[in-house]
Amino acid sequence: MSDIGVATADRSPGLEPVEASVLQLDQMTQPNVAVFEKAAASAEGLNHWALLLMQAVSALQLPIRLS
Repeated sequence: MSDIGVATADRSPGLEPVEASVLQLDQMTQPNVAVFEKAAASAEGLNHWALLLMQAVSALQLPIRLS
């Protein structure tokens, strides 16, 4: 049982850089998530306006000329 305690104590200092790296990745990822959510909302709004524009344009009947 004491071997487990020694092995754990030996590995703990090695985990600190890993934990720091994971924390840093998380801090970098969170702002990206917010940007993505804003971009997705903007794209949804643009899609809505594009559909409205298509409906408005489809109501126009232009004569077709065959030359």
